[in-house]
Amino acid sequence: MMPRRLFFLGAAALLIPRLASAQDMQPDHPRPVVAVVLSGGAALGFAHVGVLKVIEELGIPVDIVVGASMGAIVGGLYAAGYSPADMERIAGRVDWRAGFDDTMADSPYGFREKEVSRRFPFTVGFDTGGIWAGKGLLAGPSITTLLEVLTLNVSSIQDFDLLPRRYRAVAADVATGEKVVLASGRLADAMRASATIPFLFKPFMLDGRPLVDGGVVDRLPTDVARELGADIVIAVDVRENMARSAGELRTMVDVLGQVSTLLVNQDVEARRALADVMITPDLSGFRRLDFGSAIRIIRRGEEEARKYSVQLLSIAERVSEARPLVRGAGEPGSYDSRPVPVPGSLLVRGAAADGEQAARRIFTPLLKTPLDPDRLQAAVEEAYQTGRFEDVRVGLAQGDGGQALAVDTVPVAPPKVAALLGVMYRGNLSDEPYNSLVLRPGVIVRDLSGKGSQLIMDARLVDSLGAGLEYFQPLGRLLFVDGFADYVYDRDLFLQGDAAKVGRLERGPSAGFWAGSLLGRAGELRAGLSWSARHFLDPSTPVTLDSTEALVGAQLTLDTRPAAVFPSSGIGFTVAYAQALPALGGTEAYKKLSLDAAAAIPLLPAFTVGITFSGGTDLTLSPGAPGVLGPEDAFSLRTESQFRGFQEWEVTGSHKLAAGLDLQLRLPWLNQVIGTDAYALANVSVGNCWTDPGLILSAFSVRTGASLGLGVRIRRNFEIATRVCWVDPGRVQLAVDIGSFALEEAEGPL
Repeated sequence: MMPRRLFFLGAAALLIPRLASAQDMQPDHPRPVVAVVLSGGAALGFAHVGVLKVIEELGIPVDIVVGASMGAIVGGLYAAGYSPADMERIAGRVDWRAGFDDTMADSPYGFREKEVSRRFPFTVGFDTGGIWAGKGLLAGPSITTLLEVLTLNVSSIQDFDLLPRRYRAVAADVATGEKVVLASGRLADAMRASATIPFLFKPFMLDGRPLVDGGVVDRLPTDVARELGADIVIAVDVRENMARSAGELRTMVDVLGQVSTLLVNQDVEARRALADVMITPDLSGFRRLDFGSAIRIIRRGEEEARKYSVQLLSIAERVSEARPLVRGAGEPGSYDSRPVPVPGSLLVRGAAADGEQAARRIFTPLLKTPLDPDRLQAAVEEAYQTGRFEDVRVGLAQGDGGQALAVDTVPVAPPKVAALLGVMYRGNLSDEPYNSLVLRPGVIVRDLSGKGSQLIMDARLVDSLGAGLEYFQPLGRLLFVDGFADYVYDRDLFLQGDAAKVGRLERGPSAGFWAGSLLGRAGELRAGLSWSARHFLDPSTPVTLDSTEALVGAQLTLDTRPAAVFPSSGIGFTVAYAQALPALGGTEAYKKLSLDAAAAIPLLPAFTVGITFSGGTDLTLSPGAPGVLGPEDAFSLRTESQFRGFQEWEVTGSHKLAAGLDLQLRLPWLNQVIGTDAYALANVSVGNCWTDPGLILSAFSVRTGASLGLGVRIRRNFEIATRVCWVDPGRVQLAVDIGSFALEEAEGPL
């Protein structure tokens, strides 16, 4: 959770800005009324802050603020009493890229759903209305919570005419196509609704209406300002330069931005004509997703606004004839300080009985003390982690006996029936090229036998063929049983000369069941029994092995990482024990104890260090006692995070000890080009697998591996990565990984 805590650090420090009361800000003279209208433009909207800074330096009092999209966010903060200097400090301290991330909402349905989403990153739901593929890529709770934190002191003001400055936000009803002018409710909700980018974010539900970016219907809402009685309108239109060639349209956001600009430009000229001063900053060199360039964009907006000084001074002179100017109001600390809220009661709305109980347990400790923003943010995260809520929003309201902390929730509602897809590809380019592709389509049916039950039917295609069936049944709130059966035909191929060679071949049926307990959203403890019959080809010998296994075992898993690929924080570990018992009908007899652990440590907002450890033994610990694990059950030195470049069967044994160090640097500049998270990756791994003798460390020979590469995260649980790997002793390989490798962790029991 560390990156989100860093993300809120700046917001927390600025939670209690120096705000003015509505009475303080109202002019003594009713005329002329000055309105500022701010357009949309994503990160380009930071230029609005620079323009507002110049307006305040000239002493022009602003009575009305109207905004669309990012203009609604900047305008909402300005209407709430933040000065441009305050907003510049916020823009510099908050990691806006993290704010528009969706990791807070990752798998809000508990640990079980979290594991399913990691095995099958792609989901298409079905309901009575037909196919349901989701209403957007992101739910956006991180940015929603940020806006709630920043506007907490005015969250009890429901009429936007009573804010320090009158305010309107423009949104679009995606169901009807209507323009919606938001004049009341929670300020944070209005800002968030107006900035809901279609296709990127899910529609924001407000009063039963699905709302999206106001720029879709009115990018520069000067007409709204005139309807509110504005005598003078200062409008700011920020826009990205139109692409002049197909080569400039490099990402989906580029295409959407271009289409949006083409559509809205047909109406914007009429809106521009309603402005007394029309400021259009030159933002060449910046892009709509340049959130990391907020301060530079603000500076550019300020520079451009000064080019309009003559027009703005003319407005200042006109205003000064009717009422005093307000020079100096833009300095931080110029507003009267408001007291820190001290809520005396708690209102939980929208939750079922168990959800309300959970919310009260989490938020009650915040009552009757000055409301600390960091504790509030942590409480919101904890509420998401219960797995009960799709959405959690906080604010202040009038409750019994005074001010109350209001928590509005939306219970989770995953689709009852959904199609699933998991993809896993691995390839090595070297003197012996290797590749393996597995497609795993499936169907999940939920709640067949009570809330939380799941029936999963899936198949395996291409280099792994087979079919599987799993049924998960909760027993109360914590306990569960989980039965499965499958048949798998696995093979790995690599080229040796001009011929394809089977590196591993395994086939056979298996079946079994688990029983266990969920450990909150973070993990589970399970124990079970399984049977399998396998035909296995050992790549190192021409001998084929046929075996029947009857296994009993137990497994403890804890995982707080927000994503399966390129996690930015959290820890995960799995401890497993299995024993093959001939007494239950098997031909194999062995024991197997393993531990896999990983920690992601954020050192900077874009830099994460990962530490991994893996170890295991078949418990043949006597000196000279040979290991008993056959090649089909032996530990492999190659894991998802260690010794990339080795093949799974290349270094195996009955004992294993290995550790790895991962360095992960997010590349914001590359993100602007490809439209998704991009990373520079480095890894160093040390360790080995061995069979004979037992755990005699003097006989342990250390092997090393290293890699450098680039990776992109298409979804939280789906990656594309290319690495140049150095493999002891002296081999260099190019490795390509695509997909979700949690598939490997779900190949059956233990």
